[in-house]
Amino acid sequence: LKRFGITPSMDHTTDADIDALAAAGSILTESSVPCELSVAEIGQRTIMYSLKCKHTDRELWARIPFMKAWRFFDTRNLAATMILARNCLGMPVPEVLAWNNCPDNLLQVPYLIMEKPSGIRLRDLDLAQKSDAEVLALYDDIARVHALSSQPLSLTDIGCVDFDSSSEPRGDAKLSDPAKYSAIPYLSSPSPPFR
Repeated sequence: LKRFGITPSMDHTTDADIDALAAAGSILTESSVPCELSVAEIGQRTIMYSLKCKHTDRELWARIPFMKAWRFFDTRNLAATMILARNCLGMPVPEVLAWNNCPDNLLQVPYLIMEKPSGIRLRDLDLAQKSDAEVLALYDDIARVHALSSQPLSLTDIGCVDFDSSSEPRGDAKLSDPAKYSAIPYLSSPSPPFR
């Protein structure tokens, strides 16, 4: 983070190989030049990096957990949930391009790389500055996304979304069949004080 002018606290360290992240961005955007990196957003458990490629005019976002949050961050379940929402439910979710749940990779941390989310975050909207028609259109969009998220799924259990073991994602698989997903228990082990 110091590279971007941010002084990290001990709670906000990632140990990510930033040069490897820039190289991964260039591979995913099919550019011969490494992507330019910047910090897009810092959350409680993750940091979002923006990877901009000038040659292809694409922007990707990389989500990387802080070291203290690795045990709470399951990239595989996050990727499965986003891909299911996008490909099976038709929700406006950014396309997941790459992920790795194990810190033993080139970036040296778990990561998820996706297309840059489109649109405007609700928390950034000032509804007082919008016309009645714009506010109604926003409510229509929210209702549409809610309706999409309320569709029944063929998952038989309650828990985190995961890829079904028989349909492990490979290559360019779009995974648009809900049967290619399963639910796993939300908590793999109880956390204190429930142990």
